[in-house]
Amino acid sequence: MSSAQHNPAELSGSDPQRAVVLLIGLPIAAFLVFIVFVAMGYRSDRYAMIGLALLTIAISLVPIILDQGRSADRRHMLLSLYCLIFIANFGIPIFTLYAALPMPIDPPGVAGGALFPGDIVRGQAVALLGLLSFLLAYGLLPARMSAKALERRSAMDWPGPIIPIVAVVMLAIGWTVVIAGQLGLIPAAIGTGVISSIGSSVFFGNALLAIAAFRHRSRVAWLMLLFTVPVSSALGFFTGSKQSTLMVPAIVFFTAMLLGGRFRVR
Repeated sequence: MSSAQHNPAELSGSDPQRAVVLLIGLPIAAFLVFIVFVAMGYRSDRYAMIGLALLTIAISLVPIILDQGRSADRRHMLLSLYCLIFIANFGIPIFTLYAALPMPIDPPGVAGGALFPGDIVRGQAVALLGLLSFLLAYGLLPARMSAKALERRSAMDWPGPIIPIVAVVMLAIGWTVVIAGQLGLIPAAIGTGVISSIGSSVFFGNALLAIAAFRHRSRVAWLMLLFTVPVSSALGFFTGSKQSTLMVPAIVFFTAMLLGGRFRVR
């Protein structure tokens, strides 16, 4: 027997003590950040939106911190990713855009919005209510299902050889819609929301290929990713959208982290 003894928590990647420390320090850090923004001389009508943004970020960080106390195979990585996206969309923009610039202001990509601080605060309240509802439902769902039902649902997955086929179909649909839209072959009356929703199958197709490559070790999926990621990003580049250009490699990257069971700080 080796003289070097390893802590089971270290082998599983869990660190409950760090999770407790982070949970205790989270509200303290949020309060200190709020005090800093007040000291920086922001207008008093921005305090509500800054406070709600910090509250939204703090609540979104709770599931991520709780995962630090779980082993890698028990972490809710998709929930953590959702919370990170929620922070990026509803927390950070308050500090980078709305609280720093004069009002009224137009939201990104919208002309004539003319939003005032009260409009931003009401939108933040709705977003925060949606986040709380989602987290509550996520926490109550396991309590309403038996352990056998949860195990059966978590085991449901497509067979490895089927995933690349589904991915190819989704990519073909998405690329067709994106190219047809750029060539003006799709009538505007159909609606940009419907078109963008169908076109988003490009993202899901690449994510499925990443799952086949990383989870099922599919060499075909690996080779397809070398082709589909550059092509999908190039189509996003020609549409003039930086988000569409970077989204596909980001989705492949996050899919790899989800399957690995951890978010690396670097």
